[in-house]
Amino acid sequence: MSRATFHHRTASVESRGDEGFTLIELMTAVGVFSVLMVIVGATTISGFSAIREATSRSSIQQESQNAMEWTGRLLRYAASPDGVVNAMPEATATAVTVYTYSGTGTKEDVPYKVRVYSKAAPDGGTWVMSDVTTPRLVNGVWDWTTAPVTKVSRIVLRVPPGTTGSALNLKYYACTPTTNCLTTRRQVTPGASGPLTLGAVEVPESIVVSIGDPSLPGSMVTQAVKLVNQA
Repeated sequence: MSRATFHHRTASVESRGDEGFTLIELMTAVGVFSVLMVIVGATTISGFSAIREATSRSSIQQESQNAMEWTGRLLRYAASPDGVVNAMPEATATAVTVYTYSGTGTKEDVPYKVRVYSKAAPDGGTWVMSDVTTPRLVNGVWDWTTAPVTKVSRIVLRVPPGTTGSALNLKYYACTPTTNCLTTRRQVTPGASGPLTLGAVEVPESIVVSIGDPSLPGSMVTQAVKLVNQA
């Protein structure tokens, strides 16, 4: 091979190396890079969404558990005060009212009137509320309606807008204590308002309470609250 031929081939290779990438090669590289970025971006967004949902579920579960503890405390020791026949004057699927002497206020030996219920929140969500009314004694009779009685309202759970279903669900059970509550226990269907309709010798035995955000699977907390002063 002559020196001139070798020099020509070397120059040809060097000339091709200086040309760089072609337009087609650049477009191909950009396309591949774009696809990879879309895949990575979608995976990242999905991961953040899963983390956010898990955090939200954990938070609502903790709030629901706290709400359940407070609700159980309010309902567990329901009792009829002097002059009142029914310890549970209201029992519906989403609201319950009871009288109780136990641990709901600052005064001893006072029959507080307690109501637990759900209501629409101003932002379009749902609140689970509790009202605790401290009565006054008028001529030996307890009065929960005439001023200056004190009512303390508390939001026990906030459920955000867009939720389908009730944040508070109540089921009622009754039994016949003179026979055997274990064998006579039955579920009682509540009405739209007012107290439960019970048999002549039946008493309320327990309330199964479910609290939480029904739109988040697994966030509802359910507990059977035994009414220790009834059965």
